Amino acid sequence: GLGDVYKRQTRQQLQDETSINVKTLNRTISQLKEEGFISLEKGKICYYKENYKKAVTWLQEARRR
Repeated sequence: GLGDVYKRQTRQQLQDETSINVKTLNRTISQLKEEGFISLEKGKICYYKENYKKAVTWLQEARRR
């Protein structure tokens, strides 16, 4: 299928895991959603394992710019 792992997390859970400040996290979530890496369902951030890997690569490249 599209991805082996489908994960749903709240922004708070992601913030706890990543230690990114709220403003940066919200901006990043918006960018990832715009790029199609994640979706938002009932207030939770949803993504497949494969999209997660692509998003990490995309974010790493974006940091270099």
